[in-house]
Amino acid sequence: MSWRPSAAPPAPPCTNCGTPPAGGWRSSTCTAPNGTLAITSSGQGSVADNEGGGFEIYRASKAALNQLMRSYAARHHDDGRTLLLMAPGWVKTELGGSHARFTIGESIPHLVTTVDAQHGRTGLRYLDRHGRTVAW
Repeated sequence: MSWRPSAAPPAPPCTNCGTPPAGGWRSSTCTAPNGTLAITSSGQGSVADNEGGGFEIYRASKAALNQLMRSYAARHHDDGRTLLLMAPGWVKTELGGSHARFTIGESIPHLVTTVDAQHGRTGLRYLDRHGRTVAW
């Protein structure tokens, strides 16, 4: 079966979010069994690591995405998929701004290496671009 965007269930509405947290959830319905689903989250989505505050709306949207994926993983714990929430670091993009620490070219190769290394490891992991666990 080929993937079609219309095959994904509609995402619940989200207002005032820097990123739509339901995007990853929508993608999860289109991942092949035993496949890998890697979703871009952020270290900012970590509740445990939030010691300085700031960027509350962005943090909340990423924490919501993480929660959606945790719920998905709990419901589908036996389906054989590798589920990854990836924290790429502070990247120089329109959202990240020019003061961010990494360029896209510096972050993406590490993300790809980490995703490839996790293939076949079933369940959900929240990792940074180097494969280190991010606290929930």
